[in-house]
Amino acid sequence: MISILVATYNGENYIADQLESLLNQTYQNFKVFVRDDCSTDNTLQVLERYHMQYPNKIYFSKSDSNSGSAKHTFFTLMLQHKDDFVMLCDQDDVWKPNKIEISLCEMNRMRNQYGADTPILVHTDLTVVDENLSLINPSYKKMLDADYSRKKLNHLLSQNILTGCTSMLNLPLANLINKEPEFCIMHDWWIIMVASCFGYISGLDKQTMYYRQHKNNSVGAVNVKDIKYQISKALHSDDIRTALNDTYIQAQNFLDVYQDKLSTEQVELIENYISIPNLSKIEKIELLIRKDFFKNTLSRKVAQLLYI
Repeated sequence: MISILVATYNGENYIADQLESLLNQTYQNFKVFVRDDCSTDNTLQVLERYHMQYPNKIYFSKSDSNSGSAKHTFFTLMLQHKDDFVMLCDQDDVWKPNKIEISLCEMNRMRNQYGADTPILVHTDLTVVDENLSLINPSYKKMLDADYSRKKLNHLLSQNILTGCTSMLNLPLANLINKEPEFCIMHDWWIIMVASCFGYISGLDKQTMYYRQHKNNSVGAVNVKDIKYQISKALHSDDIRTALNDTYIQAQNFLDVYQDKLSTEQVELIENYISIPNLSKIEKIELLIRKDFFKNTLSRKVAQLLYI
């Protein structure tokens, strides 16, 4: 059985498309659990209609108050729903018909290789589309210049490679997420760090869903190779410094939650990363090189060196 967890907020324009894409999956042994973050539009009415049509398939609940971020909704859902496998789902995307089948096939391959009790994370690429599902870019991975092979903890402390809405977690991994941290940048970043420390990760170069871009995206797709984007980032150095500082805070929170489960080497690595703000510039650069805390791509490495 698979639990598909959906976070909604003012998604009346898109949630029906997403739910229809779930109902049209080639693999159907799943249940959908939607949590709404106090929408002010007709999202709840749409959810009620689908629940009435599919009472044993689609369920929904509502937050007592608006949390301010989808990451809080997803953490609530992940703490409430533990199943053989868990998949995360955004309200405004559309899944390709074989998304579950592809992820489950890879998950079973990984479980056969590493054991059913081993925490495992499977994730995939996405096709980027506009509001009307017209193609923008066939590969979000290429658009973002991401590298799915960079799944070791030293790399993930500084850079996330997981797009949460593509992920499938097995129960041993889901059980390791047993509280919402006081701070994390995004829930998917937290998930992949947990998987890296305690299990195995498989990133597939397969596009399993349509990643819809519209004016209300909480997190959108950007072409990092675009010169205008690079110039804009360079002109906002405070944003870069803030983003880097957030990774140190996130690392500290990760250590606080999992220190008793981490190996001595993992604890030392995280402590080294957390220490970066307190070092001299030369010491910072030396530590980045020695522990390979660098992000991928030349432009990202240069930004790190400039603004740490």
